[in-house]
Amino acid sequence: MQPINDYFFHFVDVLTPDLVGSGHSSAPIVYHRIVRETVGRARKTVALSLRRLVELTGLSKSAVQGAIRFLIDRGLIARVKGTTPTSTSEYRILKPWRRK
Repeated sequence: MQPINDYFFHFVDVLTPDLVGSGHSSAPIVYHRIVRETVGRARKTVALSLRRLVELTGLSKSAVQGAIRFLIDRGLIARVKGTTPTSTSEYRILKPWRRK
């Protein structure tokens, strides 16, 4: 697993300016929280309900939903479980900046 420092520096140096400049100002907050709940706790995935993400981030439900859609579209996170509207989603952090 990649050390948290690599995520932190990439987040601060590259992702934050890119995401904030995209018009999706809630995306960095949601991304940071998902990184914290996965990488920060040495997990590959984390189950987070929409309600829980709203509580953890302080954002509105619609802002969190929009941020998740944006982060998935950008290839920064993946929804690995929870595809129905009422199920708890499970997320995985993707690393598009790393080459295999």
